[in-house]
Amino acid sequence: AGDVNNDGLADIIVGAPKIDNGNINEGMVDVYYGSDSHIDQYPNWRVEGATNPFVVRLFPGWLRFGSSPFWIIVLTLNVFWYLSAGSIKSEFFQSYWYVSSILFTLGYAFIYRIQLNETHETFFLSIIKLISKFFGIKLIKDFEYVLYRTKLSTSEKNRLKYNTTKIEEILINIEDSRFYRHHGIDLKSFVRSFLSLFEMYRKRHGVLKSGGSTITMQLCRTLFIPSNQNPIFRKFVEILLSFWIENQFSKTEILGFYITSVRFEKGRNGIISATKYFFSEKLDKNYTNEEAFFLIERLSNISSTYRIQRVKSIFDRISNNIEIDWERLIQVYSVQENKKLITQYNNV
Repeated sequence: AGDVNNDGLADIIVGAPKIDNGNINEGMVDVYYGSDSHIDQYPNWRVEGATNPFVVRLFPGWLRFGSSPFWIIVLTLNVFWYLSAGSIKSEFFQSYWYVSSILFTLGYAFIYRIQLNETHETFFLSIIKLISKFFGIKLIKDFEYVLYRTKLSTSEKNRLKYNTTKIEEILINIEDSRFYRHHGIDLKSFVRSFLSLFEMYRKRHGVLKSGGSTITMQLCRTLFIPSNQNPIFRKFVEILLSFWIENQFSKTEILGFYITSVRFEKGRNGIISATKYFFSEKLDKNYTNEEAFFLIERLSNISSTYRIQRVKSIFDRISNNIEIDWERLIQVYSVQENKKLITQYNNV
């Protein structure tokens, strides 16, 4: 394993990992993350690969050699059942012996499969994957590995002592004010999202168009659903995945996963990468309310532009809950604009 040196950095003994802007790349093995590490959540008996500890899955697949014991047992028992069906006096069993055979096979297959679930794999997740296939929505293949890497990124943020309390507070106020009161989806947000499609409603209430996605749904889309797919079916799968992930992790964990995973700017995923990009001159790892606002407003931006009307609208919406100085906030944007990291969008 590794030790923590005097600079607070982890010494790597094996694997020579690459830490790129706070995101842990492949090759990471045997690094000490301290007492809050998520690595110890995985069983010691788990077979691990050098670059992907989940390359060897517990369930190999129904038609793989690893599942041959299941098929041997099922075929053997079905043969015995077929040969003995004639000795049963019931005409029903003699005529429909195959019905009980099918039911037995399905029941045994279910028991066999759930015994080989991954750490966070559930029957409900399996149903979600089937539904996504039915609707033609592609999901990433290895959920467990993505969660493993996400936990590592969160542990890295904590190890480097990035204080994201204000970022999380402003994130909730801007993106999902009912975050602690829902279980993955917020029906009120969906209604507001639908109404925001109409210009009359937006002008009357001074709101912008919104997608209605909760923080949990946005996290599921970021981690598990590749982009450029049918938006309606994708949204439905997001909802199902949000129920699943809310049952797997606490709200605090979900927030940590979110801010270390989502895109803050084109090519800048995670809060560490975004901080180094926008605030490379920072000497500490704390954020003012204005800096936190700026980073959250940048979420999912790919054009490096900003609209002052949008910034003012968001500011007006949350300024009653969080103390943010408008002049200092505008100064943050001006500094970033002077560094040519962002430009103001002018719709002429």
